[in-house]
Amino acid sequence: MNKIAFIIPGHGCPTKNKEYQEIARYFNQKKIKPIFVEIDWKRNTHIEYIEQFKKQYTQYVGKNDEVYVLGFSFGAMISCITAPDLKPKVQILCSLSPFFKEDMPKIKQWWKDYHGKKRCEVFEKFSFSEIARNTKSKTFILIGTKEGIEVERRARAAKEKIRNSELIILEGVKHDISDERYLKKIAEIIGMF
Repeated sequence: MNKIAFIIPGHGCPTKNKEYQEIARYFNQKKIKPIFVEIDWKRNTHIEYIEQFKKQYTQYVGKNDEVYVLGFSFGAMISCITAPDLKPKVQILCSLSPFFKEDMPKIKQWWKDYHGKKRCEVFEKFSFSEIARNTKSKTFILIGTKEGIEVERRARAAKEKIRNSELIILEGVKHDISDERYLKKIAEIIGMF
């Protein structure tokens, strides 16, 4: 049995960024092999992002492997959406994006305009309640207190609906996984594995 951790970055972020390299080091220290998930963010939607992740997942995971998934922002959304099918042992959802079907009526119009009509139509296809009901993985949900009400609302709903989940609130942290406080908490969580 191998222990494997997939690291899914936030929208447009390269995995070579220092913070993702640091997270990989945390997994390595626990003898868990980190795999960086490369996503082609340009002109794609979550349907393509999920397909890209699943393709990489099947390249590395064997039948008896123990799998961990860490995602940030849109990466956390990808992890969350795929968890019922892929069944990782643990998922770490960092600043889970609030773009599920249930979130869309509450999202600011300028956010919708920024992401575009095509992406927003795809967001409507993912019911968080259904995903949460079918998620069996141990789930850590991390959020900074300065990320905004939409992200906070999604994180709190995730804690409420995903069984075997834990909500961790990072005081004073913005939507920034490179923040030292964010990385310290991730290191503590991985240290428990």
